[in-house]
Amino acid sequence: MKAFLIIGVAICAGAIPAYADDGATQLPFIKKGNPNKPNRPHDEENSVTGFYRDGVLSLSFDSYEGMATATLTNLFTGERDSWTFSTATQPSLHTIGSVPATYTLTIKTAENTYEAIFAID
Repeated sequence: MKAFLIIGVAICAGAIPAYADDGATQLPFIKKGNPNKPNRPHDEENSVTGFYRDGVLSLSFDSYEGMATATLTNLFTGERDSWTFSTATQPSLHTIGSVPATYTLTIKTAENTYEAIFAID
């Protein structure tokens, strides 16, 4: 099963998988910015890294942004799944399964919004 990712989340206790080292697919996130404050050059930098492998999303933040809410939307059916997690958890894991579809993943923190689009084949 070929998968393309962009994000996910949940809290995992115990061993933390090294997704970047074991063939997981990584796609870049898009930082959408905050319409209530002007952008500065460093605001364009993306601080989220996301991987998808075997039904699990793995998210890591370069710096702490507090609590985050992630919303995963199946673009074919409109089904949504939302969850909250701490950006301090490295990585934060969330099981999404492996239903073939195209998805958007939106992550909102107090300061930023990130979005990714990916497909599970």
